[in-house]
Amino acid sequence: MYPNRFDYESPKSVEEAIAILDRSGGEAKVLSGGQSLIPMLKLRFAAPAMIVDINNIPGLDYHHVDDEGNLHIGLRGVNNTGGYSSNSRRGCRVGV
Repeated sequence: MYPNRFDYESPKSVEEAIAILDRSGGEAKVLSGGQSLIPMLKLRFAAPAMIVDINNIPGLDYHHVDDEGNLHIGLRGVNNTGGYSSNSRRGCRVGV
C-alpha cells in the first residue's frame, strides 16, 4: 500500500525546523530515522499533511554524560551507539 500524499520539508537548522512546524498548525510529523513513521505511513495508520525531515540538521546526533551523571541524548542519537559509548556507560545503564 502507498501512503497518502504529503508535503516534505528538509530544514538545515533547528530554527528553520521550528518555523516549519509552527506554520504547519500541528499537521506535521518529524522524521528522524523513520523506524516507526515509515511503516505507519505505508499502512496508512498515519496520514500527516507534512513530513519534516531533521536528518540534515547538524549537531543533533549526540549522547554524553555530564559531570553530574545526567545522560543527554540528541534528537538523532542513534539507539545502537549509546550502549557502546564509554561516555554513556560511565555511571549509566543504557539499553536495559
